[in-house]
Amino acid sequence: MRKVLDENVLVVANDLARSLAGIAQRCPQADEDCLIAAVEMLQECREKQVVVIDDVGEVLALYRSKMSGSGQPGSGDAFFRYLSESQYNPKRVGRVAINKHAVRGYEEFPDSDHLQDFDSDDRIYVAIALAGGPAEIVNCVDSDWTIFGRGLQAAGVRVRELCPSCVKSTS
Repeated sequence: MRKVLDENVLVVANDLARSLAGIAQRCPQADEDCLIAAVEMLQECREKQVVVIDDVGEVLALYRSKMSGSGQPGSGDAFFRYLSESQYNPKRVGRVAINKHAVRGYEEFPDSDHLQDFDSDDRIYVAIALAGGPAEIVNCVDSDWTIFGRGLQAAGVRVRELCPSCVKSTS
């Protein structure tokens, strides 16, 4: 199944290198198993999956803003580079059109009372998954995917939680 990656998957994958170097993790709630799961997901995406992004580069810009830029690249940085270089290879990357919407953020985002409080920053992933379907959204530590799970499922959105025990608390 095609994959849509929440930016936190790349950040958590980078945290493995940070952890090994004794540097504070950006997602401290991610345990060692979660760090490894994120790295393995990115590897699987490189080797076997098609990753879906938008056709105007919003997701790539989101990813870029979360990368380390430290000169010591982690797995997330390496995946970002791979995705950037492969974005026009349809065997590796699916590019889909999504459309802005004044209220919902994107026309493709479901018009549902159950999702009206869903994080506006994450709506792009839902829009891409629905526009590029069937596609599965992959998450490591963001609680919105769990909190709004029923509403997302009712709208036809499939979410894969890599680290359910590490999802950050909303409190």
